[in-house]
Amino acid sequence: MVKIQKNGEFLTVHESVLAEHEQLGWVFVEDVIEDGQPGDDLSKLTVEKLKEMLDAAGIEYPADAKKADLLALLEAVNA
Repeated sequence: MVKIQKNGEFLTVHESVLAEHEQLGWVFVEDVIEDGQPGDDLSKLTVEKLKEMLDAAGIEYPADAKKADLLALLEAVNA
């Protein structure tokens, strides 16, 4: 299972349908382990992926934002 995001909404879907969701504008967030807890934390994602997630959520960020800044913005949204 994987967690995906679009316009600030989150879904957990099976990996087999991830590509179809990405074509519809959903963005991969993280793998989810069987008990429903996040398998990977956001800090393991690339800056590019973090920016994709922020864009998908409609959250603005400075062009020169550092990874820590992007993480703080995403964690605020996910809180």
